[in-house]
Amino acid sequence: MKEFISTYESKVIPLYREAALASWNANISGSDSAWAKSEKASFDLAKIYTDTAAFSELNELRKSGEIKDSLLARQLEILYNSYLGGQIDTALLAEQIRKETLISKKFTSFRAHFNGKELTDNVVDSI
Repeated sequence: MKEFISTYESKVIPLYREAALASWNANISGSDSAWAKSEKASFDLAKIYTDTAAFSELNELRKSGEIKDSLLARQLEILYNSYLGGQIDTALLAEQIRKETLISKKFTSFRAHFNGKELTDNVVDSI
């Protein structure tokens, strides 16, 4: 289990960092290119969990009952559930992430209009 976690972390940490920064940049800049980078980074991260071999390994570890350490057992459950949720078609996953990105983009770029003026969120809150 420790070896699986080590391998997992070496893959996921850089992808998670990249996805978080891309999302931050997209939300701050609002540019189409930043949103495209965010969508790609999110997909790359989510694609980790579609790995059927890794899921099979976790499933076998889970069924074996060999993991007695409570921390490792908890990590196994969390990873198993994460990979379980990722056992879908990657085309469907890409479509889901595309739609999530589109919703986020619309939400972050929305501005209220009143009497012909575009108002910021802070102005709306103060009113």
